[in-house]
Amino acid sequence: MASRFFRPKGRVLVVDDDEDTRKFLVDLLSHWGFDVIPASSGWAALDIVERKRVDLVLLDVTMPELDGVDTLRGIKRMAPDLAVIMMSALMTAGLGKHLCEIGAEGCLEKPINHQSLRVSLQTYIPVGSS
Repeated sequence: MASRFFRPKGRVLVVDDDEDTRKFLVDLLSHWGFDVIPASSGWAALDIVERKRVDLVLLDVTMPELDGVDTLRGIKRMAPDLAVIMMSALMTAGLGKHLCEIGAEGCLEKPINHQSLRVSLQTYIPVGSS
């Protein structure tokens, strides 16, 4: 059941090669009422963005094969208006600035703070969208 704070309102793509982080975010966002699509790699994320409607992407920076930076660039080529929030345990002001310069709408430091995540979701997924 969705919490009072969030109502079902959008589809979020969660991209992280770490299974525990991915599962945590999928479970949390599902609990908040979002339709969540998990992806374990940048390649999988690009495939999903190409084939499905997605309202927001939560994207890990550090992943094998196709990292978050290159995945971000690919997403923005396919869907320039799709909001992408980058996540990293190594987030710094400089990294965050760089990621925003190449197209990210925002950045979150891992472990993910629930309140920061809520603010990001509210900012980029309008209430009542579906």
